[in-house]
Amino acid sequence: MRNKSDYYEVLGLSRDCTLTDIKREYRKLARKYHPDVNNGDPNAEEKFKEISEAYAVLSNEDKRRQYDQFGFSRSLFEDFDFGSVFSEFGFGDIFDRFFGAGFGSPFSTRQGSRRKERGSDISVGMKISFKESAYGVKKEIEYNADDICEVCRGKGSAADDGIITCRECGGTGKVRTARQTLIGNIITTSTCRDCGGTGKIIKDPCKKCRGRGY
Repeated sequence: MRNKSDYYEVLGLSRDCTLTDIKREYRKLARKYHPDVNNGDPNAEEKFKEISEAYAVLSNEDKRRQYDQFGFSRSLFEDFDFGSVFSEFGFGDIFDRFFGAGFGSPFSTRQGSRRKERGSDISVGMKISFKESAYGVKKEIEYNADDICEVCRGKGSAADDGIITCRECGGTGKVRTARQTLIGNIITTSTCRDCGGTGKIIKDPCKKCRGRGY
């Protein structure tokens, strides 16, 4: 079993802390280390996993009592890979799991963790001289980019009623399933396969762009 940090130390709490203390510190640390506000920093991502794991145990009365008595030597924890639990969640979904019902998440909307995706980076190769590489240079470049489809205006369907709400996910773009694990009932959220996470189904694709929007 890999070395783990003490769960109380991870959250910066003493062993006589209350559930209110645990929730308060988790909210504070989760907002600080949430990957969405750290530009995908792998260190922040690992820290977020660690504090979420600590919260999952300490916020559960039975698991906390077992941890307080046996620590990580208890067989309950020896053969269980906590990391496998969080790998099944999107990080935004973990945040929704703990904050959505009672505290509200600043990183998502009522329709789930679906948000506008960042566009792809543009990479252009060019040759420069040794002098330019040493002293720096500014150059104008030309590149081809996809424009929004002029027929459907980027919607993917030219018809006003050509796009409908996905029935599988109810327009959230996410499908939730519950399963029982060693640390309690875990709600797993995954991207809806029917709509690809958009929450919408294009029933009448634009003939010009074939539903792509560009």
